[in-house]
Amino acid sequence: LLGMQTTRIILTIVIGGLWLSRAGAQTCSAPFNPTVGDIVTPGQASVSWRDDGNPSTIRDVRWRIVNTPGWTTATTTERNYLLPNLTPDALYEWQVRRGCPGGGFSDWTALTPATTFRVLACAPPIDVAVN
Repeated sequence: LLGMQTTRIILTIVIGGLWLSRAGAQTCSAPFNPTVGDIVTPGQASVSWRDDGNPSTIRDVRWRIVNTPGWTTATTTERNYLLPNLTPDALYEWQVRRGCPGGGFSDWTALTPATTFRVLACAPPIDVAVN
């Protein structure tokens, strides 16, 4: 199941020293349609996505410079996030996952060209007129 993570729930009951267990599964679909918004300026970029969670669902967003080991992670209840403190002229990748109703999280979104972007080294010019 692409984009689905299964969380195994095991219920253990002790009755008179006898252990009884029952396993069940909880699934939660991953966010979809990850996009980088129009705001990609020196130091920040806006990202957004869609998911089946309700407005109060917890979402984790993570980002890093491509081919580096560590991720920066933030938590939000929104379906968009402004990635802060980005290095100018660096190529970044990002992912998002959402909290599942029964606990745990979905899979992270896949890394694709839609989730990769370059941060501008300087702000684009504004109010430019060509004569």
